Amino acid sequence: RCGPFSGCRSRAASGAMRAAREFLYGRDEIEKGISPRTCTDVGCGIVFVFFLGGLALVAHYAERNGNPRRLTHGYDWQGKLCGGEDEGIDPYAGRYLYWCRSSTSMVGMPSSLVLDRPICVVSCPTNFTEKVLCPREPSVMNHAAADGSGASTKFTVVEELMAPVDGYPSKP
Repeated sequence: RCGPFSGCRSRAASGAMRAAREFLYGRDEIEKGISPRTCTDVGCGIVFVFFLGGLALVAHYAERNGNPRRLTHGYDWQGKLCGGEDEGIDPYAGRYLYWCRSSTSMVGMPSSLVLDRPICVVSCPTNFTEKVLCPREPSVMNHAAADGSGASTKFTVVEELMAPVDGYPSKP
């Protein structure tokens, strides 16, 4: 006996299933013994959907609480973000990051640059005679001072100077 929940199929239902399988998978695949295709990555699909949801949450949080310009604009030697008029950015600083040549006596294209002290420039130099104000190596001086009671105080003075240096042609 076949009932609606007994698990057996009538001949008409079996014929209809076979016709549907042939339509979906092709008669040649069924005749060659290839099993019908089924969805096997449901678990991975669910994990991927949750991953995309988490990624959307992180992107939303970053957009509301962060500054995406920090990813696309450079920082000068003082830690200031180059370019723009956003909060925390010096509006007078240039929008381009520039590395000064390591030697002030060099002529022509530099063989080395001062990579640890970049500066922000409004426009990139276009020739070798254009001057750029670059930070020089800081000088460190240690001092000691004594007062009349015999106590002494030691302190260090770090002096960072800027000097005009010949630029080199570069492009933004």
